Amino acid sequence: MAFQSDDSYVLNLSNQSLREVPRSILNNLHLRELDLSKNELTELPSFITELKFLQVLNLKNNSFKIAPELIAEFRYLKTLIVSKNEIELLPKSYSNLTNIETLKISSNPLIELPQWLDKLPALKTLNINNLDLKHFPEVVLRIPYLEALSLDSNYLTQLPENIEKLKYLRKLNIEANELKDNFGNICKLNKLEEINLSYNDLTQFPECLAKFENLIHLDISSNYINTLPDSIEQLNKLSVLKIDDNELTVLPDSFYKIASSISKVKLLDNPFTDETKVLIKKEFPKITEADLECENFINHMPNTELKPAIENEDSTTENKIYKGWVSANPLLTLFIICIGIIVFLILVLPSRRDPETKAYNLNVEEYNKVVKLYNENKNKVLDNNSFIYVYTNDTTLLKASVSAAINVDDYKNPWVPPSSNLASETNELSNFLNDKSIGYHTVIDNGRVELLQGKLFDSIFPRATIKKYSLLVDYKMNEKEKEYKKENIKKNPYFEGITKDTVYNTQKIVLTAEELANKELDSGLNVIFSPNIDLDNIDYHYYFSPYDNNYSKKEFEKAIEHFKLMYLKNHRNKDLGKIIKLEFQNNRE
Repeated sequence: MAFQSDDSYVLNLSNQSLREVPRSILNNLHLRELDLSKNELTELPSFITELKFLQVLNLKNNSFKIAPELIAEFRYLKTLIVSKNEIELLPKSYSNLTNIETLKISSNPLIELPQWLDKLPALKTLNINNLDLKHFPEVVLRIPYLEALSLDSNYLTQLPENIEKLKYLRKLNIEANELKDNFGNICKLNKLEEINLSYNDLTQFPECLAKFENLIHLDISSNYINTLPDSIEQLNKLSVLKIDDNELTVLPDSFYKIASSISKVKLLDNPFTDETKVLIKKEFPKITEADLECENFINHMPNTELKPAIENEDSTTENKIYKGWVSANPLLTLFIICIGIIVFLILVLPSRRDPETKAYNLNVEEYNKVVKLYNENKNKVLDNNSFIYVYTNDTTLLKASVSAAINVDDYKNPWVPPSSNLASETNELSNFLNDKSIGYHTVIDNGRVELLQGKLFDSIFPRATIKKYSLLVDYKMNEKEKEYKKENIKKNPYFEGITKDTVYNTQKIVLTAEELANKELDSGLNVIFSPNIDLDNIDYHYYFSPYDNNYSKKEFEKAIEHFKLMYLKNHRNKDLGKIIKLEFQNNRE
C-alpha cells in the first residue's frame, strides 16, 4: 500500500511491484520527495516532470537499463538515487542538475564513471559502490565541496597521492576493496570524522589517523593489522571503534586511556593474550569471555499482524456523515435502525458468543506477539548479517535474500477450525525462534532461478566448528545431458514434480575447509554430485560462497584458492571469476 507521509510533500511508493508510475502522483504538484524504490520500473512517464518542485527522487532497486533523460528537467532536485539498476550510461544532461547535493549510482553495470561529476557545484555526498573500479576516479578529486564519499566493494589497491584535494571530506568509506598500506596523502584529510577501511588487506594501522582530532567513527575490521600505535590516545572524540577480525595480540596502554569515551567497540576474533583479555573486560564489563574466544556472529515468514474476527472501531468521519443523514431523513432512519437491530440479533450477537470466534481472537493475540518477536529477530539477523561474499563467473546483477527455514503454511489443516491452525502456526514460529539450530535460508537469485545457497544462524559458533562452503552451479545442458535428464524423468515420474526444466540444470554440494585443502572429497554424495565445471560453455555459471556465517573474509579468500586448484585447474588461461559482495535485499520490519 502506498504511504503518504504526515508531511504532505512526501510520497512513498516503494516496494509496490509497480511496472508503471501511476498518474495519481500528480494529485499533489508540490511534492518534494518521491520514493519509487524496490519496484519493477523500466522508464519514467513524461508527466512526472510536472512535479516541478521535486527535491528527492529515489529510483533504487528497479529495472532501469537506460537512465531517464527527463530527470535533468528537475531543476530543484537535491538528491538522486539510481543504485541497483541495470544502467550502463548516465546522460551528460545530468550535469545541469546544479542543485544536486547527494548522488547515489552504486551497483550498476556502468561502462564508465561520468566525467561530468565535477560540474555539479553543490555535490556533497557521492556513492559509487560496487562499480568494479580498479583505480580511484580522477574526476572525483575535482568535485570541489565533496563531504562524504563511498567507494565500498570495488577493486582499489591504493589511494591517489593527491587525495588531499578533497579538503572538505568528512566521511570516507572504502570497505571491501584491496587496499594495501599505500594511503597516499590521506593524512592530509584532517576534517575526516568517519572512515571505514574494513575488509581490505592492511597490515599496518595508518598511524596518521591518530592525529585526526575530529575522528568519531573508525572501522578497520577484517584486515591483517597486528599492532595499534601508542598515539591512538589522541583520538579523544572517538565514539565507535571496530578492530575485530585482525591479528592483534595486545593493545597499547594508551588505548585504555580513551576506552571510557568509546560508546561502541568491536574487538572480536583477535588472538589476544590472556593478560590483554583481562584488561579489556575490565574496561568493557559487558564483554564476555565468549566474545573474545569465539568467532561471534549475531545474526519468508509472516510479517504482518492479524486483526481479530470482530472489530469495534469508531470512525469520526463516518459518524459525521451518519448524523447529517439522520437529520435529513427521519422516517427512513427509523426503518434502517429496525433492520439494523434485526441483523445484529441474527448475525452479530451470536458471533460474539461463538466460542470458535472467541478462541480465534485469543489466538490472534498470541500470534501477533510471536510475529512481533519474529520481526525483531529478523531485523537483528539482517543488521548483523547484511551481506554475503560470492566467488563467481556470473556477470549478471545477482540478488540475495534471507528467509526463515520453515514455512508455517505447511502446518495448516483444512479439516480443523481456523483457531487451531493459527495455534499451530504460532507454536511452529515459537519453536523456530527458540531453536537456534534451524537457522535462516540464504538464497541467490541469478535472474533465471533462485538457488538455495546455505544458512545463517542466530548463534555463537564454538571455535572448533567445521568451516563449510557452498558450491552451486547453474548451466545449460548439452544434448547428451538433456536426453539423460529426460530419461530419468520418464523412469521416475515424481522428478517432473520437482523440475520440468529439460534445458538447464542446477547442482549443489557443501564442501568442508578440510576437503578443499586436501583437494579430496570425503562425502560419498559429494563424490557422486560434484560438478565438472565447464567454462567453455558460456552458459555455465558457478557460485562459491561460505555456507553459513561461521567464516571470516581471510578464511574465505584462502578457501577460494583451494577451490581454484580443485575445480578450475584446467581453466588457467581463462578469465575465471571475482569476489562480489551481495547485500541481502529483505525489507526490515
